This record gives sequence, C-alpha cells and structure tokens, in this order.
Amino acid sequence: VPRMSRMLALWSLAEAGKQVQPQVVEPIFYSIYANPAESPEMRVAAFNALMSLNPSMPVLHKLAARTWVEQDQEVLKTVNMALWTMAYNTVMPVPSADVNNMVTKARQVYPLIKKIRGVLPTSGTVYSSEYLEKIGAGYFAIKAWTASKASFIPKDMYHEYNMALDQFRFKLYSLGI
Repeated sequence: VPRMSRMLALWSLAEAGKQVQPQVVEPIFYSIYANPAESPEMRVAAFNALMSLNPSMPVLHKLAARTWVEQDQEVLKTVNMALWTMAYNTVMPVPSADVNNMVTKARQVYPLIKKIRGVLPTSGTVYSSEYLEKIGAGYFAIKAWTASKASFIPKDMYHEYNMALDQFRFKLYSLGI
C-alpha cells in the first residue's frame, strides 16, 4: 500500500475516532508510533493523530517511556518539540475543555521524556494558540514537518488552523504537502 494512502487512512481513522470513541483507536495509533519498522513519517503522523485525540494519561506515560528507548532521532525530536510547545507555548485560556485538558497533561508528562537538546529541528510538531478574552476569539494551530534521514529538507508538512469564537470551535483549514 502506498505511504500516502496509509497516511490518509490514518488521518481518516483519527477523525472518525474523535467523533465516536477515541479510546478505541488510541491503541492503533500507539502501536504504529511504537513500531520501529514503520517509516518515521508514518510514526510522526501516528503520534500527531494520537495527540489530536486527547489521549489518556496512561497512554501519555507509555509515550514518555518509549522516548527512553527511541532510536530514531527524527521521531524523538518531534515528540520533544510537540510536548514542549504544548506544555509551555500554548495559552491556557482557550475556551475548549479538550485543549486545556491536553495542555495540563502535556505539562505533567514533559518532564518524564528523554530530552534532546542542541539539535537542529529537522522534524517537529509545534502547537500554538492565542485567545483574546475581551472579544471571545482565538486560535489553536498545529504545524508539523518530517525530514528524511538523508536530508534536512522536510519530506512532508502539515498545518492545521482552528478558530475559537466564544464557545464554538471549528477547523478553518488543514493543509498537507
């Protein structure tokens, strides 16, 4: 099966899992992420899909434990950057219970992961948000890219932009290259 078809199937399953029962698809995404035989791009996509489901603390603890035996530096960079930006670069007052809950979980799990410092972020996932309480509007964005082992140029990129207006939250766009 072509890699792009597998990637699209993974994201379709993530969207379906968000709507129905996230705890049913969590083990599928974790097994793809934890499988060193998978390509780094597929493992990063599985990690990002897992994070989009607002996983339970036991799953996040398994992710943290997995970083200590991780051999792929691109995957390790992505996990480090994703949890750090979610824990310390994401604004808490976003009016969404799942975002606030995930930020709290990331702040608890980030100290447990294996840190990687001083390395050019050739692969990564960055979470960012901003919320203006006086007008009741804000955004939550995800930017992800994965480089190959042979080059620092990203093989694939993903960007998602969610808007928050009062109690409503909607995806403005998703872009994958």
